[in-house]
Amino acid sequence: PIVLAINKCDKAEADPEKVKKELLAYDVVCEDYGGDVQAVPVSALTGDNLTALAEATVALAEMLELKADPNGPVEGTVIESFTDKGRGLVTTAIIQRGTLRKGSVLVAGKCWAKPRAREVVDWRKYEQEQEKGQQDLKIIEEKRKEHQEAYQKAREKYGNLLWKKRSILRFLERKEQIPLKPKEKMERDSNVLSVIIKGDVDGSVEAILNIIDTYDASHECELELVHFGVGDISANDVNLAETFDGVIYGFNVNAGNVIQQSAAKKGVKIKLHKIIYRLVEDLQEELSSRLPCAVEEHPV
Repeated sequence: PIVLAINKCDKAEADPEKVKKELLAYDVVCEDYGGDVQAVPVSALTGDNLTALAEATVALAEMLELKADPNGPVEGTVIESFTDKGRGLVTTAIIQRGTLRKGSVLVAGKCWAKPRAREVVDWRKYEQEQEKGQQDLKIIEEKRKEHQEAYQKAREKYGNLLWKKRSILRFLERKEQIPLKPKEKMERDSNVLSVIIKGDVDGSVEAILNIIDTYDASHECELELVHFGVGDISANDVNLAETFDGVIYGFNVNAGNVIQQSAAKKGVKIKLHKIIYRLVEDLQEELSSRLPCAVEEHPV
C-alpha cells in the first residue's frame, strides 16, 4: 500500500503531473491514471495539504483494516527527534503495539529513557471513546494494572542491560571510526580536516553523516569526524574544535554571540547553513583548500 506525497508544491515551477507520469515507469499508478495510489500535493515548508495527507493515510489504513494491539509491551518507530528548550529531548514516534504511558521504559538503539509526557495525535477519538465504554476492555485494563508494577520493574532492569549491551556492540562496530586523541593526532603526518557536525534534528545530522561516509579521498586529505549532535553550537563544541584544530558545521542551528566571540578568540571556524547542499559544498571547498599541491610536467 502506498500513499504518494508530492512535496515542494508551493514553488511556482512545481509540476505534480510530471511526477505522476514519471512514476508510471516504476509501476506506481496514481488514481488519476486509473490506479489505486492516492497522490497528495503538499508543502513541508508552508504546511499546505498536510492534513489531507494524514486523512488519506488514515482512510487507506481503515480500508485495509489495519489495527494495533493496545496490550503488551510498547513497540513503535521513531520518526524524528529534536531538542526543545522548554521540554528537553522530544521524539515523534508511531506506536505500533501497546499503549505508551508516562514512566514507561523505552529502549531505542543504545539509549533508554522514561517519557515524562506525551501528546497523542488521535484520528479515531470517537471510536476509541466507544471502545472505552465496553466492559471487556475494562476487564483487560484491570488485569493489566495488576501486573503493571512488576512488569515495569523488570522492563527497567532488562532495558538497562539491553542498553549496555547495545552500547558495547555499537562501540565495537565503530571502533575504527573513533576520533584520535589530541596527542595521537599531533603525531600523524597526514593532512587532516577535523569536523564537528551539529543539526536541528537527528534526521538532518544523519543525512550529513551519510554524505561524509561517501568521502573516498583520505589518501590526500583525511576527513575526521570529531563529534556530532543535535542542538545549537555550544562552548564544548568550540573547545573540541580548538583541541583538534577543527571546523564546526551547523545545519539549521544557531551560535550565540558569546559562542562566536569565544570561537574567534580561539581561532575556530563556525560555518552555519540553512541548505544542506550548501553545507556540503562548503565542506568540499575546505577539503580542497587543504589538498597538497600537485606538480605536473608538460613537455614543450
